[in-house]
Formats: sequence, structure tokens, C-alpha cells
Amino acid sequence: VMALAGGSPAYAVLGDGSPSDSNIAFIGRWDKGNSGAYVPNWAGAYFKTGFTGTTVKLKQRNTIDLYYSIDGAVESYLTNVSGTVNLTPTPLQAGNHTVRVSYRVVAGSYTGDAVFQGLVLDAGAHTLPATVSPQLVEFIGDSITVGTTSSKNALTSYGWVTGEKLGVEHTQLGYGGGCLVATSDGCLSVAGQFLKIGYSASSSNWDFSRYQPDAVVINLGTNDKSHGVSAV
Repeated sequence: VMALAGGSPAYAVLGDGSPSDSNIAFIGRWDKGNSGAYVPNWAGAYFKTGFTGTTVKLKQRNTIDLYYSIDGAVESYLTNVSGTVNLTPTPLQAGNHTVRVSYRVVAGSYTGDAVFQGLVLDAGAHTLPATVSPQLVEFIGDSITVGTTSSKNALTSYGWVTGEKLGVEHTQLGYGGGCLVATSDGCLSVAGQFLKIGYSASSSNWDFSRYQPDAVVINLGTNDKSHGVSAV
């Protein structure tokens, strides 16, 4: 879910960094069924928020790879982290800051545990409302859209890069090897799975009222052809 806003509101709620903290903006398809543990689904989902103080830590469950950016810096990559993960090993200057986190998508051979359980801030510190673009672009596709072979996976796919260049929020829905339509030899239908909250065939249906993109980009068909689907 994303809460759309052109900037911080006139008065700010002093958030506690919990997953349900209204100052944290969750972009893309997140499973919020457990109020204490939010799970991102599909590629390119992320969250962001402002915070005060000098440090920020993530509360993770089991091992996961993730990307994070503090105050708009180039993303740093952490691998195989779990528990309380310190994103500021060198403390920041006291003041207002921002953080954005994107987990490596759990799909294919990668089985990390992408479960956000909250932020840990300095004593007396609090979150601030995230600045969120009022526009969202949704990219739908296969491994190209997921960024499977790019240097930073979803973060260096064309969808993420395009959204960043446009200065809008963005998310990517797709999986490697996916087809537009299901084929008799086992190619999964992205069109069918698009109706779900995540990759798994057992995923619950997605609630499309949670957000509506301003633009949708679909890049599918490459795998259909290789599975014998006619090009005409």
C-alpha cells in the first residue's frame, strides 16, 4: 500500500517505527496480514520514512539480503543479515534524516526471509512522514522487469531506473521465465498471477483498492514465443 502525499503534512505524528507506523510509506504489494511483520511481494517493493536522531536499525526475522539508502545516498547492499540490523554503523549528525529499504525479491532459487518487523531509533527519537510522490508507475513483466541479471537486481532494472528518473513512485510485478498466458508445457501466466498478492500460487487475491497506479507498463511475450505461442 502507498499513502499518497506531495510532502510532509503541516503537523507530524511522532511515529514509533513499528510496521503500522503511519509515517512509513510502503510502495508496492506488501502483505500486511500480520500487524507486527509486513512482507513485500514481487520485485521493486520498498518502504521509506523520515526519522530523527543519529542511528536507524531494522528489526528482521531470519536471513535476508537488502538494499538501503540514507538521506538519498546511493544504495548500500547487505547480505545474509538478520535480527537487529544497523544501517548506520557510523552515527549520523543529529537532525532529521530519511531512509529507504528494498529487500531482494524472494523468488526462484533465492529463499531469503523478507519480513519487516520495524525500526529501532535512538532513545527519544521518532519517525517523520515520508515524502511520497502523488504519482505511481507499475511495471509488469518477466525477468527483464524483475532485473534478474542486472547488477542490483530490481534496483537496476529499467522499471526502477525509469521511476527514479521521473521522480515518481514505482513498483515491479513479474517473475523470471513468466509468460503472458499459461502454456501446456508449464510456463506460468503473469496475467493470472497479477491478480494475487505475491508469487505463490497459493497467494491470496490482491485488493486493488489499496492503490491505483497512474501508469502501467507491460513488457511480456518473450517467453511465450519460446514456449510455442504464436507471434500472430
